Amino acid sequence: YQDKKIKLYLYVTKNNVTKRKTFNLIIKESEMTVDEDNVYKAQSDLLEKIKNGHYYEKETGKLITDLHHTKVGWIPKDIVKKEKDIRAFLIILLLAIYFCLIIRDYSKLKRKEEIRKEEIEMRLPYFLTKLILLLNVGFTITRAWEYISSHHVTQDALMKEVIRTHEQIKSGEFQKNAYQNFAKRTGSRKIKKVISNIVYNIRRGDAELINSLRHELTDALLYKKNRIKVRAEENSVKLIFPMVLIFIAILLLIMYPAVVSISA
Repeated sequence: YQDKKIKLYLYVTKNNVTKRKTFNLIIKESEMTVDEDNVYKAQSDLLEKIKNGHYYEKETGKLITDLHHTKVGWIPKDIVKKEKDIRAFLIILLLAIYFCLIIRDYSKLKRKEEIRKEEIEMRLPYFLTKLILLLNVGFTITRAWEYISSHHVTQDALMKEVIRTHEQIKSGEFQKNAYQNFAKRTGSRKIKKVISNIVYNIRRGDAELINSLRHELTDALLYKKNRIKVRAEENSVKLIFPMVLIFIAILLLIMYPAVVSISA
């Protein structure tokens, strides 16, 4: 490109009077380099050829590979499809990872709830024993509950719920509602059964309540005994692998001096 000087005339007519204004303009030379200019021209010509459907060179019959001293490259259609497929695969993979993380967190939360529920049911015999003893000496169920919540040795998951229930009763909550909420929070069927007996017998007197609580105490002790057996069996299975490693290590310590003496 070269600088070009042009003149621009502006005519204004009013009341049969015409005036002309002349503007001198200079079109500056392009600031692009030769290579940039060739690329620009090649791009423009190639777009025009593609628009008209002229992809091939007339002489060789092959795809256009050079325009204005600029190389032209073509990407096969199947490669473009593959790239699209890879993107879709990555999106699906990220979604799968996201859902796996959600499932993992849900599994952890569920496992924590199961551990808490088992801990509560393992501590249930201790709570029922104290409750039955207090009822036998003449305490009402409300007074016995208050005494247990204020004279606890350990503050485990069950005792925390017992204290919370007592605080709800002190704040004006009905006993029936407070005890039922206690059973819901623990999530234990055994405690729900105990609470249903307490709510049912709370108006009929403590004699029948004590008998029903003794029956629940027997079931709770039996459950605790079975759970201890299961835990012992699980721990013995977990100890098999470390014991095998220790056995191999002892065997190597015994055999190594004998092998060394024979080789010597």
